[in-house]
Amino acid sequence: DGKWQLVPTVGVRASLPEISAGSYTGLIVRQCSSVGGQSSRKDISYFQFEPQFNIALPGQWFVNISPEIKFNLMTDEWFVPLDIMVGRKFGLHWIASLEYQYGLVRDDDSYNQWLEARVGYFF
Repeated sequence: DGKWQLVPTVGVRASLPEISAGSYTGLIVRQCSSVGGQSSRKDISYFQFEPQFNIALPGQWFVNISPEIKFNLMTDEWFVPLDIMVGRKFGLHWIASLEYQYGLVRDDDSYNQWLEARVGYFF
């Protein structure tokens, strides 16, 4: 966006062993504000919160729901997506997932739909 941003972040997470080992719920809250950059670009100020719900399934599979909900404090516009990810862990270090997002409320110019495939290695 041509601006430097300061993004203080707070998060909490709780395990849900009563569902399955590895399942959890959580919440991430961010306040994004521009602190410099090109003066010709619009300033940035929005509140973002991300509720998370992860269900660990048999065979190292998982389903994760974690929409990044945004409220633009300068324009009073909301962005609320549907977000679902399905993935699987392979061995100790590899993971693969497919994530789909759809903008349910799109007051701003954020995406309409999003599909992302990931392969990761944890070390």
